[in-house]
Amino acid sequence: MSDRKLKIKRPRRRYTDQFDIDSIGFFTLDRNGRIIKATSSGAKLLGVKLDNLLNQPFSDFIAADFQEPFNVHCKQVLEHQIRQGCDLKLKNDDQKPLYVQIESKAIVIQAENDAYIQTTVTNISDRKQAEDALCNALEKSQQRAKEVSALLEGSRAVLQYRDFKDSAIAIFDSCKNLIGATAGYVALLTKDGLENQLLHLDSGGLSCTVDPSLPMPIRGLREKAYRTRKTVFENNFAQSDYVDLLPPGHVRLNNLLFAPLVINAKAVGLLGLANKPGGFTENDARIATGFGEFAAVALFNSQTLESLEHSEQRFRSVVESAIDAIITVDGRGKIMFWNRQAELMFGYTSDDVLGQPAAIIMPERFRKAHIKKLSQAVSTGISNFTGKTIELVGLKKDGREFPLELSLAKWETGEGVFFTAIIRDITARKQAEQALQEARFELEHQVAKRTAELARANEELRHRIHECELAESALRESEQKYSTLVEDALIGVYIAQDGKIAFANDKFSKIYGYSKEELIGMESLKLVHPEDRERVREMRVKRLGGQKVPSEYEIRGLKKNGATIWVMRSYSLINYKGKPAISGIVADMTKRRLAEDALRKSDKELRILSNQLLSAEEKERKRIARELHDGIGQALSAIKFSVENSLRDLDLHRKSLDLNPLQTVIPLIQKTIEEVRRIVKDLRPSILDDLGILATIAWFCREFQSVYSSVRIEKRIDITEDDIPPPLKIIIYRVLQEALNNVAKHSRADQVYLAMHKKPKGIELLVKDNGRGFDLEKTISLNPSRRGFGLASMRERAELSGARFDIDSQIGKGTTIRVSWKL
Repeated sequence: MSDRKLKIKRPRRRYTDQFDIDSIGFFTLDRNGRIIKATSSGAKLLGVKLDNLLNQPFSDFIAADFQEPFNVHCKQVLEHQIRQGCDLKLKNDDQKPLYVQIESKAIVIQAENDAYIQTTVTNISDRKQAEDALCNALEKSQQRAKEVSALLEGSRAVLQYRDFKDSAIAIFDSCKNLIGATAGYVALLTKDGLENQLLHLDSGGLSCTVDPSLPMPIRGLREKAYRTRKTVFENNFAQSDYVDLLPPGHVRLNNLLFAPLVINAKAVGLLGLANKPGGFTENDARIATGFGEFAAVALFNSQTLESLEHSEQRFRSVVESAIDAIITVDGRGKIMFWNRQAELMFGYTSDDVLGQPAAIIMPERFRKAHIKKLSQAVSTGISNFTGKTIELVGLKKDGREFPLELSLAKWETGEGVFFTAIIRDITARKQAEQALQEARFELEHQVAKRTAELARANEELRHRIHECELAESALRESEQKYSTLVEDALIGVYIAQDGKIAFANDKFSKIYGYSKEELIGMESLKLVHPEDRERVREMRVKRLGGQKVPSEYEIRGLKKNGATIWVMRSYSLINYKGKPAISGIVADMTKRRLAEDALRKSDKELRILSNQLLSAEEKERKRIARELHDGIGQALSAIKFSVENSLRDLDLHRKSLDLNPLQTVIPLIQKTIEEVRRIVKDLRPSILDDLGILATIAWFCREFQSVYSSVRIEKRIDITEDDIPPPLKIIIYRVLQEALNNVAKHSRADQVYLAMHKKPKGIELLVKDNGRGFDLEKTISLNPSRRGFGLASMRERAELSGARFDIDSQIGKGTTIRVSWKL
């Protein structure tokens, strides 16, 4: 019997030993999951002695979070009676987790009407660790891919957007999404380094009632990021001391991270993130640092581009608002730059001339010499014109030539040699010089004529003529000073923004006596005389508001030493550093003002002298007329009367006397008396002094029609004698006398309309004929020696009396003369 039992136990032991593998355990569980049978390897997996396993629930050895899956597994095995598997985690006192895979099948015993669960437990901890490691590696790889993708998005934003704000928003969004923060902002450091200037804010959907105008001082965690130039974060922000620095109404911050924007070893802004679930990590700080560097590069690029744009705007504002033409040509003589004033001066647009030879703006006779000198300057580097101001002749698009003044500068770049010319149209100055010369000639001629007619004038008159010559000399001297001032004028250029000077050149500084450093940031009104400041302030407000104001005007300025100067200002609106500004050109006009005052004084003295000459002439005429009338006229009348009486006496007592010779004397005496009367009337009609101007006009018209019977005069006098001041009566008579003499001599008219009216503020004389007329411009442009003195005499007499003298004449349509006096 014992041998038989031994034989039975041996195969059973061999069978049992075959299943005692360390990594695999075998269990038999009842319907309720209690252990009925187990192998030693199974007990080892569970960490319990084999004897202590029996009748123990298998679930007692399973981790709490895996017990429910185990119960479901057992239920399904019993219900479906098919083999099923399940992964579980066992309880283990060691730190290392123990994972197993179980496979179970149901064993039904019909006789006992019962069922068991036969379970195989396999240790899969190593495989599970490998799978976890693989999952972690995959997760890290995916995270790295997300980081790389986000960094690529950030780098694309640096290159894609021109404006820094757009780049910053794109970089911020990529960084926030990658790290997992829910809120944040991008801010830049103010110029004074004391505050943050908010550029972009993402509150994460939370309400924020903080006044946006409140300052964001550099303190707390922000200050640490700026000072260290490193990324910093605080995950327990709500319990930190930093929370006390937040203003009321600020979004609740659980955690906070700041990454500085560093340019040239200086933190100039912050990229801030907040409220990340679970808090920030060192890896988040590393990622945020990278995005901060991207933002710093974008900011540097934007600032560089903005600086270049501002430089170009400043250059263009200067050349486009310049009052002179500015042209640049290359070494081949091709036009490379052409400003607005050049378009106005020559008539060509930029599109017309860019790339064209500069010779198109000069007359044909000068072009060969220009090409030769240009070639010499390029090959030798020497030009006789560089740095000098010369006078040349220019050619407009319509073929007209005009005088110009040119200053030339030479400069070189890697692209070659270039020449820039500043050109000024001096047509007006040349015309003024010519007009002044003609006026001087006319004045000399008039003075000579008056001197010849009034040779017997007293020493006082000669003294006044001498003063006139001195005044003329002073006029020439003033003209010379003014010409020198124009040629040597300095032009200042500046830009004003928000009422303060933002840019000034050296010439502007020299005009006002300040250094450029003193001018920058100075209130521009400080350079204006106090009495003119309100006017300048009003024009500035209107100009910035888009209203129409003069683009050029003269005002008084104040130099640094308190001296008052006169300046000419020219303005244009520009956009400077993203804000409206005024670009101005200032020329010191003080010397010109002084010269103009001297010219006005000289002109006034000449007018006074001419008026005195005319007055002296009229007095002399009146004296001669009175002497002829009272002296010679009466003497002749007495002679005629005596001769006539003698002839009557002789005729009564004559015997053989021949009285015919005496009788022939009487007509001669009568003719002489009439001639004397005519001379007296021409010098000064006595009727003017006796009866007044209205009677004189009527008498003169009768006399004129008696001589020129073919000319009919129509008169309309709407004025009384008392309405005409006595000094003006002789002036009116002389103008009317000269006008009708011109009608008789030149017009070939058969009708004249003469009118005198009283107006609300003066009187008006009108003389109009229907003659052949003449070319007024051509007549005025004639040399004074050929033009005659009729028109000039009338104009001079009228204007010296304070009248406005107008003449209108057209060939074939007659002539109209209108003289108006204000009373």
